[in-house]
Amino acid sequence: MAKIDQRGQIVPPKQAINDFFKGYFDFTGYTTRAGYLWVALISTVFLFVLFFGMIVSMMEAINSFGRYGYYYSDFGILRFLFSLILLVGLFLLIPFVAIQVRRLRDSGFTNRGIVAIYLYVLSVFPFAIILSILTALANVVPALFGIVLVVFLFAYYFSWIILGGLYFAGLVYPTNGFVIDIDNPVLNFFFRRTNEPEKEKVVYVYKSVEVENEEKTVATEKSTSEQIDVEEAVQEIKEIKEVEEAHEEMETSIVESSEKELSNEDVE
Repeated sequence: MAKIDQRGQIVPPKQAINDFFKGYFDFTGYTTRAGYLWVALISTVFLFVLFFGMIVSMMEAINSFGRYGYYYSDFGILRFLFSLILLVGLFLLIPFVAIQVRRLRDSGFTNRGIVAIYLYVLSVFPFAIILSILTALANVVPALFGIVLVVFLFAYYFSWIILGGLYFAGLVYPTNGFVIDIDNPVLNFFFRRTNEPEKEKVVYVYKSVEVENEEKTVATEKSTSEQIDVEEAVQEIKEIKEVEEAHEEMETSIVESSEKELSNEDVE
Protein backbone atom coordinates (compact mmCIF):
# COMPACT_ATOMS: atom_id res chain seq x y z
CA MET A 1 0.00 0.00 0.00
CA ALA A 2 1.45 3.36 -1.05
CA LYS A 3 1.55 6.23 1.43
CA ILE A 4 0.28 9.47 -0.10
CA ASP A 5 2.03 12.70 0.88
CA GLN A 6 1.17 15.69 -1.34
CA ARG A 7 2.47 18.43 0.97
CA GLY A 8 4.44 21.10 -0.83
CA GLN A 9 3.33 19.88 -4.28
CA ILE A 10 1.22 21.36 -7.07
CA VAL A 11 -1.26 18.54 -7.72
CA PRO A 12 -2.75 18.36 -11.25
CA PRO A 13 -5.92 16.34 -11.97
CA LYS A 14 -4.02 13.30 -13.27
CA GLN A 15 -1.87 13.01 -10.15
CA ALA A 16 -4.92 13.56 -7.94
CA ILE A 17 -6.74 10.62 -9.54
CA ASN A 18 -3.62 8.41 -9.45
CA ASP A 19 -3.02 9.17 -5.77
CA PHE A 20 -6.70 8.56 -5.05
CA PHE A 21 -6.47 4.95 -6.23
CA LYS A 22 -2.90 4.40 -5.01
CA GLY A 23 -3.97 5.41 -1.52
CA TYR A 24 -7.03 3.16 -1.56
CA PHE A 25 -6.36 1.98 2.02
CA ASP A 26 -4.02 4.80 3.12
CA PHE A 27 -5.41 6.53 6.21
CA THR A 28 -2.06 7.91 7.43
CA GLY A 29 -0.89 10.22 4.60
CA TYR A 30 -1.58 13.80 3.57
CA THR A 31 -3.75 15.05 0.70
CA THR A 32 -3.72 18.73 -0.26
CA ARG A 33 -6.78 20.81 -1.02
CA ALA A 34 -6.19 20.58 -4.77
CA GLY A 35 -5.66 16.82 -4.56
CA TYR A 36 -9.01 16.41 -2.83
CA LEU A 37 -11.07 18.92 -4.82
CA TRP A 38 -10.01 17.47 -8.18
CA VAL A 39 -11.18 14.01 -7.09
CA ALA A 40 -14.41 15.41 -5.64
CA LEU A 41 -15.16 17.37 -8.83
CA ILE A 42 -14.47 14.50 -11.24
CA SER A 43 -16.40 11.95 -9.17
CA THR A 44 -19.33 14.35 -8.79
CA VAL A 45 -19.55 14.88 -12.55
CA PHE A 46 -19.33 11.13 -13.17
CA LEU A 47 -22.05 10.28 -10.65
CA PHE A 48 -24.22 13.15 -11.92
CA VAL A 49 -24.12 11.68 -15.43
CA LEU A 50 -25.18 8.29 -14.07
CA PHE A 51 -27.97 9.80 -11.96
CA PHE A 52 -29.19 11.89 -14.87
CA GLY A 53 -29.31 8.82 -17.10
CA MET A 54 -31.19 6.91 -14.40
CA ILE A 55 -33.75 9.70 -14.00
CA VAL A 56 -34.29 9.93 -17.77
CA SER A 57 -34.78 6.16 -17.97
CA MET A 58 -37.19 6.28 -15.04
CA MET A 59 -39.28 9.00 -16.67
CA GLU A 60 -39.38 7.07 -19.95
CA ALA A 61 -40.41 3.89 -18.15
CA ILE A 62 -43.21 5.67 -16.27
CA ASN A 63 -44.36 7.35 -19.46
CA SER A 64 -44.44 4.06 -21.36
CA PHE A 65 -46.45 2.43 -18.57
CA GLY A 66 -48.95 5.29 -18.64
CA ARG A 67 -49.36 5.02 -22.41
CA TYR A 68 -49.27 1.31 -23.05
CA GLY A 69 -49.98 -0.23 -19.66
CA TYR A 70 -46.60 -1.93 -19.42
CA TYR A 71 -43.01 -0.88 -18.87
CA TYR A 72 -40.90 -0.22 -21.92
CA SER A 73 -37.33 -1.49 -22.34
CA ASP A 74 -36.00 1.66 -20.62
CA PHE A 75 -36.89 0.00 -17.33
CA GLY A 76 -34.08 -2.48 -17.98
CA ILE A 77 -31.68 0.41 -18.54
CA LEU A 78 -32.93 1.92 -15.30
CA ARG A 79 -32.10 -1.22 -13.35
CA PHE A 80 -28.68 -1.39 -15.02
CA LEU A 81 -27.85 2.23 -14.13
CA PHE A 82 -29.09 1.79 -10.58
CA SER A 83 -26.93 -1.32 -10.15
CA LEU A 84 -23.94 0.49 -11.69
CA ILE A 85 -24.33 3.46 -9.32
CA LEU A 86 -24.60 1.09 -6.36
CA LEU A 87 -21.45 -0.83 -7.36
CA VAL A 88 -19.47 2.35 -8.06
CA GLY A 89 -20.57 3.81 -4.73
CA LEU A 90 -19.47 0.71 -2.83
CA PHE A 91 -16.17 0.61 -4.72
CA LEU A 92 -15.40 4.28 -3.99
CA LEU A 93 -16.56 4.26 -0.37
CA ILE A 94 -13.24 3.21 1.22
CA PRO A 95 -10.94 5.45 -0.87
CA PHE A 96 -13.29 8.41 -0.30
CA VAL A 97 -13.09 7.94 3.46
CA ALA A 98 -9.31 7.54 3.17
CA ILE A 99 -8.83 10.71 1.11
CA GLN A 100 -11.02 12.70 3.51
CA VAL A 101 -8.98 11.47 6.47
CA ARG A 102 -5.77 12.50 4.69
CA ARG A 103 -7.29 15.88 3.80
CA LEU A 104 -8.35 16.58 7.39
CA ARG A 105 -4.89 15.65 8.66
CA ASP A 106 -3.26 17.90 6.06
CA SER A 107 -5.44 20.85 7.07
CA GLY A 108 -4.37 20.52 10.71
CA PHE A 109 -6.64 18.00 12.45
CA THR A 110 -5.14 15.54 14.91
CA ASN A 111 -5.71 11.81 14.62
CA ARG A 112 -7.84 11.96 17.77
CA GLY A 113 -10.01 14.68 16.29
CA ILE A 114 -10.52 12.79 13.03
CA VAL A 115 -11.55 9.61 14.86
CA ALA A 116 -13.93 11.59 17.10
CA ILE A 117 -15.62 13.22 14.10
CA TYR A 118 -16.17 9.93 12.30
CA LEU A 119 -17.43 8.22 15.45
CA TYR A 120 -19.89 11.05 15.87
CA VAL A 121 -21.03 10.60 12.28
CA LEU A 122 -21.62 6.90 12.93
CA SER A 123 -23.53 7.75 16.10
CA VAL A 124 -26.52 8.64 13.96
CA PHE A 125 -27.51 4.95 13.94
CA PRO A 126 -27.68 4.43 17.72
CA PHE A 127 -29.18 7.91 17.95
CA ALA A 128 -32.08 6.78 15.77
CA ILE A 129 -32.69 3.85 18.13
CA ILE A 130 -32.52 6.08 21.22
CA LEU A 131 -34.81 8.59 19.56
CA SER A 132 -37.44 5.94 18.85
CA ILE A 133 -37.27 4.75 22.49
CA LEU A 134 -37.63 8.29 23.83
CA THR A 135 -40.52 8.94 21.48
CA ALA A 136 -42.34 5.85 22.74
CA LEU A 137 -41.72 6.84 26.36
CA ALA A 138 -42.88 10.38 25.67
CA ASN A 139 -46.26 9.01 24.64
CA VAL A 140 -46.52 7.28 28.03
CA VAL A 141 -45.20 10.09 30.24
CA PRO A 142 -45.42 13.23 28.08
CA ALA A 143 -44.56 15.76 30.79
CA LEU A 144 -41.16 14.26 31.66
CA PHE A 145 -39.85 12.54 28.57
CA GLY A 146 -41.18 15.20 26.22
CA ILE A 147 -38.84 17.76 27.78
CA VAL A 148 -35.94 15.30 27.81
CA LEU A 149 -36.56 14.50 24.14
CA VAL A 150 -36.57 18.16 23.12
CA VAL A 151 -33.37 18.92 25.06
CA PHE A 152 -31.67 15.82 23.69
CA LEU A 153 -32.60 16.66 20.09
CA PHE A 154 -31.45 20.26 20.49
CA ALA A 155 -28.07 19.27 21.97
CA TYR A 156 -27.50 16.59 19.35
CA TYR A 157 -28.35 18.72 16.32
CA PHE A 158 -26.43 21.71 17.69
CA SER A 159 -23.30 19.58 18.09
CA TRP A 160 -23.90 18.20 14.61
CA ILE A 161 -23.87 21.73 13.21
CA ILE A 162 -20.57 22.54 14.95
CA LEU A 163 -18.73 19.33 14.06
CA GLY A 164 -20.25 19.25 10.58
CA GLY A 165 -19.04 22.79 9.96
CA LEU A 166 -15.54 21.89 11.15
CA TYR A 167 -15.59 18.76 9.01
CA PHE A 168 -16.46 20.55 5.77
CA ALA A 169 -14.14 23.45 6.59
CA GLY A 170 -11.31 20.96 7.09
CA LEU A 171 -11.91 19.56 3.61
CA VAL A 172 -11.46 22.94 1.91
CA TYR A 173 -8.91 24.66 4.16
CA PRO A 174 -5.30 24.88 2.89
CA THR A 175 -2.41 22.88 4.31
CA ASN A 176 -1.98 23.55 8.06
CA GLY A 177 -4.97 25.89 7.97
CA PHE A 178 -6.20 24.60 11.33
CA VAL A 179 -2.79 24.43 13.02
CA ILE A 180 -2.98 26.59 16.15
CA ASP A 181 -0.60 28.03 18.74
CA ILE A 182 -3.01 27.88 21.68
CA ASP A 183 -2.65 25.76 24.81
CA ASN A 184 -6.25 24.63 25.21
CA PRO A 185 -7.12 20.97 25.92
CA VAL A 186 -10.32 21.04 23.87
CA LEU A 187 -8.78 22.74 20.84
CA ASN A 188 -5.59 20.65 21.11
CA PHE A 189 -7.73 17.52 21.03
CA PHE A 190 -8.97 18.39 17.54
CA PHE A 191 -6.19 20.55 16.07
CA ARG A 192 -2.40 20.26 15.91
CA ARG A 193 -0.15 22.81 17.55
CA THR A 194 2.63 24.70 15.81
CA ASN A 195 5.35 22.90 17.79
CA GLU A 196 4.26 19.46 16.61
CA PRO A 197 6.53 17.68 14.08
CA GLU A 198 3.99 17.73 11.24
CA LYS A 199 4.12 21.53 11.05
CA GLU A 200 5.49 22.38 7.60
CA LYS A 201 7.90 19.47 7.86
CA VAL A 202 8.12 18.82 4.13
CA VAL A 203 7.08 22.17 2.68
CA TYR A 204 10.15 23.94 4.05
CA VAL A 205 12.64 21.09 3.94
CA TYR A 206 14.99 22.91 1.56
CA LYS A 207 14.85 26.06 3.65
CA SER A 208 15.68 24.04 6.76
CA VAL A 209 18.66 22.51 4.97
CA GLU A 210 19.88 25.96 3.94
CA VAL A 211 19.57 27.26 7.50
CA GLU A 212 21.37 24.19 8.81
CA ASN A 213 24.16 24.67 6.26
CA GLU A 214 24.48 28.32 7.23
CA GLU A 215 24.73 27.36 10.89
CA LYS A 216 27.40 24.78 10.06
CA THR A 217 29.33 27.34 8.00
CA VAL A 218 29.23 29.90 10.81
CA ALA A 219 30.34 27.28 13.32
CA THR A 220 33.20 26.22 11.03
CA GLU A 221 34.31 29.82 10.49
CA LYS A 222 34.13 30.46 14.21
CA SER A 223 36.18 27.39 15.08
CA THR A 224 38.68 28.26 12.32
CA SER A 225 39.04 31.83 13.56
CA GLU A 226 39.50 30.58 17.13
CA GLN A 227 42.17 28.18 15.90
CA ILE A 228 43.93 31.02 14.05
CA ASP A 229 43.79 33.19 17.19
CA VAL A 230 45.39 30.43 19.26
CA GLU A 231 48.16 29.94 16.70
CA GLU A 232 48.85 33.67 16.63
CA ALA A 233 49.03 33.79 20.42
CA VAL A 234 51.48 30.86 20.49
CA GLN A 235 53.64 32.56 17.85
CA GLU A 236 53.68 35.81 19.84
CA ILE A 237 54.72 33.92 22.97
CA LYS A 238 57.56 32.26 21.05
CA GLU A 239 58.75 35.63 19.73
CA ILE A 240 58.66 37.14 23.21
CA LYS A 241 60.69 34.24 24.58
CA GLU A 242 63.26 34.64 21.79
CA VAL A 243 63.61 38.35 22.53
CA GLU A 244 64.03 37.67 26.25
CA GLU A 245 66.69 35.02 25.53
CA ALA A 246 68.53 37.46 23.25
CA HIS A 247 68.48 40.12 26.01
CA GLU A 248 69.79 37.62 28.52
CA GLU A 249 72.64 36.63 26.18
CA MET A 250 73.55 40.28 25.61
CA GLU A 251 73.56 40.98 29.35
CA THR A 252 75.70 37.90 29.96
CA SER A 253 78.23 38.94 27.30
CA ILE A 254 78.40 42.50 28.69
CA VAL A 255 79.02 41.21 32.21
CA GLU A 256 81.74 38.84 31.00
CA SER A 257 83.51 41.58 29.03
CA SER A 258 83.41 43.97 31.98
CA GLU A 259 84.84 41.31 34.28
CA LYS A 260 87.69 40.67 31.82
CA GLU A 261 88.55 44.38 31.70
CA LEU A 262 88.61 44.59 35.49
CA SER A 263 90.89 41.56 35.73
CA ASN A 264 93.32 43.07 33.17
CA GLU A 265 93.52 46.33 35.13
CA ASP A 266 94.34 44.41 38.32
CA VAL A 267 97.17 42.56 36.58
CA GLU A 268 98.77 45.79 35.38
